[in-house]
Amino acid sequence: MINPFGVRYDELRASDLMRIDIDCNQISESDWPVNRAGYLIHSAINKGRPDLHFVLHTHEPYSQSLCATNSEVILVTQEGCQFFERVGYHDFEGILLDGS
Repeated sequence: MINPFGVRYDELRASDLMRIDIDCNQISESDWPVNRAGYLIHSAINKGRPDLHFVLHTHEPYSQSLCATNSEVILVTQEGCQFFERVGYHDFEGILLDGS
């Protein structure tokens, strides 16, 4: 399942989620196009890790704000320590629209 392209997160409902297969073929009905950028990111993980049942990430304000800064993550809570030496960084290169 994937969120459709063009629906804002604050508008998204569970019934808006689209079913697609591992090759991005749309399985469910929708008035919206498939979110190709989301598909490319998640399918790469799913193809590389067939033992996983799904891949999920979120866009909550705290992580978006942190990503907008030019600094490394500083672990200041006990819960955050689970990420010690487990955080990766990747410069933003624009929206991913092809698999290269």
